[in-house]
Order: sequence, then structure tokens, then C-alpha cells
Amino acid sequence: MRRIMLIWGIILGGLLAAGAQPTYTLERWVFTPLGDSPEEAGIELSYTLGEPVTRTATSFSGTLTVTQGFQQPDELGNHTVYIDGPLLAELSYEVFPNPSPDRIFVRLSSDRVLKVRLMVYDLRGRETPVAPQDLQVSSQPQQAVLDLTPVADGIYLLAILHEDGRLMKTFRIERLH
Repeated sequence: MRRIMLIWGIILGGLLAAGAQPTYTLERWVFTPLGDSPEEAGIELSYTLGEPVTRTATSFSGTLTVTQGFQQPDELGNHTVYIDGPLLAELSYEVFPNPSPDRIFVRLSSDRVLKVRLMVYDLRGRETPVAPQDLQVSSQPQQAVLDLTPVADGIYLLAILHEDGRLMKTFRIERLH
């Protein structure tokens, strides 16, 4: 035990004699059950969900701030975000008949014009041989027919994807003879 204390004493004494001071680097970390930081065109939006308790502690000198809970800005000041128009299009949909022996009809309409793709996946998330359908949806209902004959009887997922690849809606469909 004395040897260990002697070694530590030599190390610490050498550091103090050399004028070294301990330094700390703090990085921003968020621990949360759900959240994301998507970035598009040089703009990053960071959000988190599931933080029921918030607490902020600041050092006496005011140089260190530790927060628990909601994210805090990197710098002080007011930040204004302006979004022109709705973030998501209002999509109306109808999928029938379900279950079906051979084909599914999908009727879609939207409050604004958008392009969507209909894809059928198996329960493992793999694409199926069912041909994807591309639609331009508007206030006038559009209808697509998905031929289910290339797949075996079973349960599948019908995904409606926005033209940029974002998932808009998923349905459970069933092929049954």
C-alpha cells in the first residue's frame, strides 16, 4: 500500500511541479428513449421525446451549465423558426378488400398534390415480387390495383412512401384464397 501511495505521490508531485493542471472536456450528450437529429440542406433539427423531468444546474462562476431533460441551445439568444405551410400533407386512404385472394385496391386523395409509391413488403421487411405502383395524388381520388398473385398466402405490409422516400403510412394486408 505504501508503494502505491509513493508512486501516486511521485506522479502528482511531478505534474504539479511542471505546472500542469487537469483539464476537462465536456461534450453534449442526450440520453433519451426516442429522438433524432435529421439534417437537410445544411439545417439540423434535433428533437427528443420521453424526458419527463427537467433540471438545470449552473456553476457559481456561470461558465458551466449542466442540464437534465430537454435540450438546451449551444449559445444564448433568441431563435425563431418560421415554417411556411403545413409540414405534412393530409392523406386520405382506403384499402379494400382485405383479405383478398388476388388483388388489393388502394384509393388515395390528398389536400395537396404529391407523388407516392405503393410497395408491398413481407413481415421481415423484404420487398416482395408485387410490382410497386407510383401515383400522383391530389384532391381527386386516385386508385391503384396491386396484384397479389406473385406472393403466397400470408400477411404482408403495404407501405405508402412519399417521393423523397419517407414512410407516410403502413397497412397490414392479407392474401387468402
